[in-house]
Amino acid sequence: MPHRIRIIINPISGRTRGNRSLMHLFRRLRSAGTDLELFRTTGPGDARRLACDAARTGVDLVIVAGGDGTVSEVVCGLRDATVPTPRDPAPSSPPHRDPSTMPPVLIAPRGTENVLAKYLGLRLDGDALADAALNGRAQEIDIGLCNGRPFMLVAGVGFDAEVVRRVHAARGRHLDYSAYAWPLWRTFWSYRHPTICVDVDGQRVFEGPGLAIAGNIPRYAMGLRLLRDARPDDGLLDVCIFAVRTRRGLIRHAVRAALARHVGRPDVVYRQGRVVRIAAANESHRDGSDSPHGAATDSQRVATDPPRRSQRESPVPCVELDGDPGGELPIELEVIPRGARFIVPQGWRM
Repeated sequence: MPHRIRIIINPISGRTRGNRSLMHLFRRLRSAGTDLELFRTTGPGDARRLACDAARTGVDLVIVAGGDGTVSEVVCGLRDATVPTPRDPAPSSPPHRDPSTMPPVLIAPRGTENVLAKYLGLRLDGDALADAALNGRAQEIDIGLCNGRPFMLVAGVGFDAEVVRRVHAARGRHLDYSAYAWPLWRTFWSYRHPTICVDVDGQRVFEGPGLAIAGNIPRYAMGLRLLRDARPDDGLLDVCIFAVRTRRGLIRHAVRAALARHVGRPDVVYRQGRVVRIAAANESHRDGSDSPHGAATDSQRVATDPPRRSQRESPVPCVELDGDPGGELPIELEVIPRGARFIVPQGWRM
């Protein structure tokens, strides 16, 4: 049973309800004799700093009350901490980042999607979370790295990353599903899909206009299983690339993904690997096809291309990491096998 617990709360996470469940969780933990340290974040980077301090000061468990972005920030903080391991041959040896020496993380889901919490069988229920904190087990999970920055779920390039960028650019306080409606609508009508090059373990697997999703777990936003074969403990990243230029093609991909029938299509590339590199091509793809090898007809171009002004302006290929803006291309994605530990309920299975 953990004796010292640090609780990091993001007060502007998407879910404004749930305070009663958190208070019940706190009461259960205090009645069990644990020492609670409660912190609220006030801006970007706070969760990372608080998690790093927790690892360095010997906290037994970190509970993060927030969404997927806050969880990723906490993992970043734990990775920042340098904790010497018992195997150090001498005190002067350089410190190691050994996951077994880091406190595990328990998610109290308060975000909009809570993708990782749902995958781990966690919900915002005070009793269930208290039982997991006191009696759950630690599950080791792979960490993804995007240009050295950790992420737990997905790295997205293209359309979804542009939506995320616009959502966060206009973000007020609490982020819920309604905040995505207008940015999604605007992006759908104005976005021009960039030409990207994707290499997996040194092999070119795709070059053309499209969007790419890479990650550790099969679940994506809205319950979509885009990365069908992904496992969080296999030491691999799964990559799904959708060849798309037109709005019509984007709709087709969305329908097939919702029906879990996208893998195996000629305009979808699915790979697994340890290192994934994604860059913008020097020149835009000119044939207008939703397939890497086909070409669209003139009538398809007229019916589906964005307005002329957008045609002349190539988009800046954005990146999103776990639902937060992650910069721009180029990126290199790597995997740290079993680099983090999360508390899961007894009986949870992948």
